[in-house]
Amino acid sequence: PDGDDAVLADIRGTIAGLELGLAALAHDGDASTQAAAARARASLDQLDPSDEAAGLTGRAERVRTTGELGVALRALAAARGIAVRIPYRARYPLAQNGIAEPIHAFTLPAPRSDLRSGDADAMVALGRTLFFERALSPGAHRSCADCHRPDRAYADGLATPPSLDPHSAVTRNTPSLWYTSMNASQLWDGRFASAERQALRVLHSKAEMGLSEAELEAALAAHAEAFAAAFGGEAPSEALAARALVAFEIDALAPGQAPIDRYARGEAELRPALARGFDLFAGKGRCARCHVPPTFAGSRPRDFAVPVFAALGVPAAMPATQAAPAQLDPDPGRGAITKLPLDAHAFKTPGLRNVHASAPYFHNGSYPQLEDVLGFYNDGGVAGVA
Repeated sequence: PDGDDAVLADIRGTIAGLELGLAALAHDGDASTQAAAARARASLDQLDPSDEAAGLTGRAERVRTTGELGVALRALAAARGIAVRIPYRARYPLAQNGIAEPIHAFTLPAPRSDLRSGDADAMVALGRTLFFERALSPGAHRSCADCHRPDRAYADGLATPPSLDPHSAVTRNTPSLWYTSMNASQLWDGRFASAERQALRVLHSKAEMGLSEAELEAALAAHAEAFAAAFGGEAPSEALAARALVAFEIDALAPGQAPIDRYARGEAELRPALARGFDLFAGKGRCARCHVPPTFAGSRPRDFAVPVFAALGVPAAMPATQAAPAQLDPDPGRGAITKLPLDAHAFKTPGLRNVHASAPYFHNGSYPQLEDVLGFYNDGGVAGVA
């Protein structure tokens, strides 16, 4: 919802729904559902809907307790013979009950397309090998890991990476690969819906990895034994290479071990500073409107297949001073793909996982520090630098 009045109305509507759920559980349900209801009731009783919406506190705890209430209500409905459709499958089902449903909005989703069929371990191992394989570029000049460095949150620390093609430059910042396999779209302009197609695009781009299909398959032949082990005896191909690379990303680059993930699974509590930070992030800062939990990227539930694009008015270079004039970056972004005026200079919302390590920021790498980015937003985005 847009605007404080709409946000407050949305909160009040949510409260009304929770009240109905609590009333249903008051007359039925086993001990576990009653316990979930009690926790949700305690959290709800602390919520004053007359408060200023942006200033609400304790948001993380309410996400968790009201999510547990949702699980209890679905269990109650199922016990009464009502067909229940879960919002989405969880990547890490809770150990104590093995359910695959999400517990609340902090629960990481399972990959929409999990490519780790067959011998998953062998596939992930092959993907890891290919990720660091420099022979997948002309003259063994670079590997995926040269532009997606593990010590830089799988970005590269540069505004834009150097091009292998003397006739064209790379004009966009290298994004982090953390949780990218869960993104609803790939690349800054969202031109690809799957991580596999994105991987092949990079492998064939003359500016990035630069191998033709024939050259790529010749390079992959050195790993024929690993391909056979991973894919039931199949020979190397670019399609299987893309699957292996994405399997590695799913397995290694979406670990779900951040404090918010452990909190989501009930393994630890959030430190007070983190809880206050989330209140600001989801409240007054309004960051969560685009950086949507649980991936904190631009992919919306329920199926995480809807990407979020935003036209922020990012300048070509960060102004030297607040009073200095700024020139809009000419990159058309999403508009070059859709040809819609509304999408002019719009870019995909990137993920914030390990964002502290993936500087510089924005599609053109124009802001060197995270504090600079926060200042850009605090000053009103393009309105603050125009």
